Amino acid sequence: MFGKCRGAICIIKITYISVLYNLSNMVNLEWYRTFTYVYEYGSLTTASQKLYMSQPGVGKQITALEAEVGKQLFERTARRMLPTEYGKFLYSQIAGFIEGLEKSEQKFRRGSSKNCPSIVVGCSYDFFHQFILKKLPEINMFLTFKFGDMEELITYLEKDKIHLMVSDREYTGYDHNFSLIAESKLSLYASKKLYDDAPFKKMDNTNAKEIQQWLSNQLWYAYDNDLPYITDFWKTNFNSRPQIMAKYVFPSFRDIVSAMSAGHGLAVLPDYIGKNAVESGVIKPMFMDNKKPNCKLLWVNKRTTNYHYEINLLTNALNIK
Repeated sequence: MFGKCRGAICIIKITYISVLYNLSNMVNLEWYRTFTYVYEYGSLTTASQKLYMSQPGVGKQITALEAEVGKQLFERTARRMLPTEYGKFLYSQIAGFIEGLEKSEQKFRRGSSKNCPSIVVGCSYDFFHQFILKKLPEINMFLTFKFGDMEELITYLEKDKIHLMVSDREYTGYDHNFSLIAESKLSLYASKKLYDDAPFKKMDNTNAKEIQQWLSNQLWYAYDNDLPYITDFWKTNFNSRPQIMAKYVFPSFRDIVSAMSAGHGLAVLPDYIGKNAVESGVIKPMFMDNKKPNCKLLWVNKRTTNYHYEINLLTNALNIK
């Protein structure tokens, strides 16, 4: 077929097929996407903002692509990234391909039809298992879940890698919208053996100092090294910060419960987790007459999101209370 071509047209067709072949076999297709953004905006800074990447990261991808194709793609100036002739030629060959890829990605993310939209949700594994897993058969949507800690999920949300996330508290510094899912309490729970051996069963004003000292000497399980739940419990009951260090830190409450059931120690858990474990007989509640701090669960999304319809559809379908 190509033998019948003449001159530049033949060369362009062959090169186009070569480019597509390389695109499918290259180590990183994102290099080409980054190249098109730098070409179109003429700036590493603007391209990095549009791609939600660091400027050095964009620069490294351009350098890597130049090394791969063996050609200089841009002339670097103080203010602009000016494409070379080869850069212009490469852009002319791949721009349509990248544009089509992004349209396909967008179409896939939003589902194959209006009757079955899609959304990406970020949450903890505990939340997924407790509130979502059993309801999945009732939800007519394409759903993708990403698990992570708060810092990771906030980053995912800012970079549009997820469209909706679950948080246990409001935070500042981002243009995010918060809406209440449910409220619970934070309670102190003990392994069965520690509960049986504990010298205190109740907490009141007469023994608060002794209990605080006893608690400080115990082995603790925690969800985070910052000890947010233990700190909330401590401030509410003793009006001070805990002077303890968790021996075991786990990425999920369910892991904490599992470890406590076979071990010896204490943990502060949301009651929606703790009560189920108590009913199963694997841990015991401590000082049920003490003051319990509140624990919230919140939906979080970017105010500028294009997924309001999908978010409302999912949250209404889950109907968590």
